[in-house]
Amino acid sequence: MFHSSRRLVITLPKFRIGSVQASTGLLLLIAITTATGTPVKAQAVRHTTIISAPRMVQNRTVVVDRGRPGWWRGHPAFAYYHGPRHGYYFAPGFGYYPVAPRYVNVVWRVGGTLPVSMRNYVVLNPAGFGLAVAPAGHVWCYAGTNFVLIARTSGVIVQSVAGGW
Repeated sequence: MFHSSRRLVITLPKFRIGSVQASTGLLLLIAITTATGTPVKAQAVRHTTIISAPRMVQNRTVVVDRGRPGWWRGHPAFAYYHGPRHGYYFAPGFGYYPVAPRYVNVVWRVGGTLPVSMRNYVVLNPAGFGLAVAPAGHVWCYAGTNFVLIARTSGVIVQSVAGGW
């Protein structure tokens, strides 16, 4: 916010701090934390999910950090994952599977139908990916990097979770 004097002024409730005072205060804070040896915690925004691998190879908790390249390395369900491959989707625990060209890069929407060839890739541990238990007659399936909740008999998509893994 600029005032008529063309000087940056930060206005807080009941406070008015000029840009010189604000930068001096910040430098003072840095000097104090450096002198005392107590670092100020940096807070980075990251999209993370905790996944529990139930009895796949061993019981352990894996942190899936989508902000870090290669977050999937070391997770038993991703043992054969080597990044995206043209013409294929990857289902954790199943591996790569071919996808018809008309289904590559499709946005899976509620009301659409999941192809029969993709209904075999069922999510074995929905809770591990933060998904609710599928209601009776429904099942969670992998569709690219998405999860889709489909009616088991018709394949109609009831719910779609984009960027699930």
